Formats: sequence, C-alpha cells, structure tokens
Amino acid sequence: MVTDKNRNRALFLRTKYGAGNEKGFALLGLVFISTLFFSAFLFFAFFTDILQDDLKLKKNCIQINWQYQESQKKNLEKLLKLNPRALELRKRWILAQQRMAKAVSTANPYAIAAAKAYMLSVYYQKTQHAARQQSVLLKAQYELQLLNTQLRSRIQSRNISAAPYGLAVEPESAIEVASPYRTVDFFSTVQMSGAEWKNSTRSLVLPLIQKLVASMAPLNKALDKNISGKCYVTIERRNLKWYVTLAAKS
Repeated sequence: MVTDKNRNRALFLRTKYGAGNEKGFALLGLVFISTLFFSAFLFFAFFTDILQDDLKLKKNCIQINWQYQESQKKNLEKLLKLNPRALELRKRWILAQQRMAKAVSTANPYAIAAAKAYMLSVYYQKTQHAARQQSVLLKAQYELQLLNTQLRSRIQSRNISAAPYGLAVEPESAIEVASPYRTVDFFSTVQMSGAEWKNSTRSLVLPLIQKLVASMAPLNKALDKNISGKCYVTIERRNLKWYVTLAAKS
C-alpha cells in the first residue's frame, strides 16, 4: 500500500529530474544555434574578406594603369605636335641638298660655302628638334619603368603588359634625323598596359580567420584555391582626339 509519503517522494523526483532534462535540452539547443550562427558569420567573413581583397587588387590595377596612360597620352600628343616642325625641317633639308648640288655643279667656291653654311644650319636645327623628340620618348620610357615597379609592389604581379618603350610609335624614316613620328598599326592594342595576377586565397585572408577555419574542412580547403584577375587600360582615338579607356581585354 503506497503511503502519502512515498507518493510525495516520487513526485519530487520526477519534478527534479524532469526539469533537469528540459534544461539540458535547452542548453544543447542553444549551443547548436550558437554554432550555426558562428559558422554563418565565419562563412560570411571568409568570403567577404576574399572579395574585398580581390576588388582592391582590381581597383589598384585600374588606377595605376589609368594614371600611366593619362601621362602617356600627354606624351603622345606632345610628340605628335612636333611633327609639323619635323616636316618643315625635312623640306629645308631637301632644299639644302639641292642648293649644295647646284653649287657643286657650278664649281663656285662662294656658292659652295653658302650652300654648306645653309646645310649645316638646317642640320643643326634638325638635331635640336630630334633632341626634343627624344626627351618626350625618354620620359615615356621612364614612366614605363615606374609602372612596372608600381604593379609589382601593389598588385604583386609578374605578368605585366605594356608597349616596349612606353609609347607605341615609330619614326617615318629610320635614317632621317628628326623624322616625324606616327603611331604603329593596331595602336590601341599595342599601347595597352595592364596586369594579370593569381594569388592564393590563403594569402588574402586575415590570419585570425585562417586559424578559425583550420578545423572546418570545406573552408580550409577553399584557402588552397587561387583567385585570379586582370585589368587593361589603353589609349584610343575618337573624333580626332585621344582618350584613355578600359581595354576590352579587361
């Protein structure tokens, strides 16, 4: 026969351990939800960090190459503006040769001396003009060296493209002093500058996040993948003017 005392004891035990089980389940649920939220946060932070670094590389690449091509556009315009003077000096040189030939044919020493003096004067003017042209080309080449340095330091890229001497131009005559310059065929393609990069995802992620994902196989494996990117900028002519623009290769 169950006494009141035994019934009360049984009720007390059920109440005590039943409440304990409920608290245990609640605690387990809280741990599960916290782990879920933490994993979601880690996942978000992981890929946000990678995306931000990738966008930063792209932005830096475009910024560096855009500034470079803006400067080269000015060099190009300056060089081409020297062409009218180069053409004028070409005509004078032809005239000087004609005068010399005529003077020699007459065997007149005074005529020869005068023709020679005129030829030397024109030649001196041509060498002076050639020096102005070379000054522009040397500046373009120096800026190319700066471009390579900046891209290697800020983009950490070894695959860098640019016109060999800064400007994709060539003299009309390879033997004439102070020859007029012209852009090469397919100028915008040859003038294009830019870089391509391929970086390990692990190198783009903060060290703290690397440690946190070390025990999470899928994310840790993702760190071993590479992220690649590229950007190219060039100069093109539209409506008789030169413009810096993103190249289609980007």
